[in-house]
Amino acid sequence: MNGPYPRPHATTVRRGTGCSQGNGRLADLCFCRTGIDDLGDAGYPVLEDPLETRLEGHSRSRAGNARSDEFHGHEAGFFVDVVKHDIAVVGLNRRADDFDDLFNLSAHPRILGTGITSSTVRHPTVGFPDRACETFAMSAPITSVQFFADACCPWTWNTSRWLVDVSTRHGVDVEWRTLSLAELNKDRDVPEHFRPRLACSRRLARVLESLRADGRNDMVAAIFADYGARLHHDEASPDDSLLIASVTAVGLDLAETMNAADDARWDSAITTSVTEALELAGPDVGSPIIASPLHGRGFFGPIVSPPPVGPDADALWQILSGALHLPDFFELKRGRNNGVEFGPRP
Repeated sequence: MNGPYPRPHATTVRRGTGCSQGNGRLADLCFCRTGIDDLGDAGYPVLEDPLETRLEGHSRSRAGNARSDEFHGHEAGFFVDVVKHDIAVVGLNRRADDFDDLFNLSAHPRILGTGITSSTVRHPTVGFPDRACETFAMSAPITSVQFFADACCPWTWNTSRWLVDVSTRHGVDVEWRTLSLAELNKDRDVPEHFRPRLACSRRLARVLESLRADGRNDMVAAIFADYGARLHHDEASPDDSLLIASVTAVGLDLAETMNAADDARWDSAITTSVTEALELAGPDVGSPIIASPLHGRGFFGPIVSPPPVGPDADALWQILSGALHLPDFFELKRGRNNGVEFGPRP
């Protein structure tokens, strides 16, 4: 879909108001703030915040409120208060070749007053989807995810390396969140050989929550990467010597960071993060969970061994991001028939 689409910084819709008047029939539409995906298919609008509006009638506009004085049953006029972003109209069934008229409002605007722009939406058939904005978002790329994870888990480590790779190449922002195995298993009978790793998990999670509280998402990612590489590739012991080595490697203040590891006050933040993760992905899941803030849901996994690279990594991202768009999709599972296998050490 090529065309002279307005760029993400060109116009923002603050509010939309229906303005046509005919047989009194009402059609609820939804305007959305959008951007344009420069990394994927050019011209696909990227859904952000929904803005409700209403379109009244379909035969003739009120004087002065629309660019066209006549409508032919399949045309509709409206005006919007314009601030600074792009506009998309949701809830319309339309042909692909209508996108130029639909999104390029700057092509034939008429300034009616300060902050007011009018345009005509051509050839729509008004529809009434139950989830207008969500339906529209099916074609909108996911641009940010939350990654709830515990670096002490080897399967999670593989997922994290895949996610870092595809998020970097696809322009996806990753918010690093804690999903402590110690918290998930606190009421369970854990085998003795696994308990040192759980103790290590809680101390690491305290450090990460202290960094998150300071808005240092980049340092959470850095600690996660260094810690996981030492634990899983170098087979370091899961104890404080590992934590100290990672803290030193990424340049954090050692005394301050180890104080955070000792501070049980961070445990409430760990619990809150785990609770939020399970609310997004459902009960009876573990680490990791990848969630879409836009859609308000997430999935456990993907579980990979070793982490895919290149086209395979991209294909897995397309599968996951597509599934995140589907509110009624819950699970697709294959039993593991081999142990964990890591990719190259980062």
